[in-house]
Amino acid sequence: MEESHKQLIKYNLILTITLLMALIFTASHGELFINLFKYYVDPVFLMVYLLLGYYISKLTINFVINSKRINALLVMFFYYYSACAVFNDGYSGGWSHTTTIIDKITILVINMLLSTFLIIIPLFFIIIALIHYGILTLLVKRYCSN
Repeated sequence: MEESHKQLIKYNLILTITLLMALIFTASHGELFINLFKYYVDPVFLMVYLLLGYYISKLTINFVINSKRINALLVMFFYYYSACAVFNDGYSGGWSHTTTIIDKITILVINMLLSTFLIIIPLFFIIIALIHYGILTLLVKRYCSN
């Protein structure tokens, strides 16, 4: 693998993880670190999303290089949307915070299904995905131009 491609992966990973952490910190109403120590499932899902971030970073780079814009945008959209739905439990609808992995997945599905009817929430994540895509396109042009 070329050195420039490694740099591209590194910068996209930093961008992906930074956006992820900002979004889940906001989704958890600023109590992310409290929840990480209070509920054992939150660190598990945080680790899952951080690992997913690495693979999604590489995947989206390949999509951008191969001009598969829609695929890259959809992957970014669902990554950020699902992460916020996972870490928003306990803060929406008066529900209590989930304490098991099955409950967390159930709340993820419920949050995503219910929020699709509110056009502003999916639109917000579409805008985040577009911003990420725009920055990634600039990085690809910089590091993959021969």
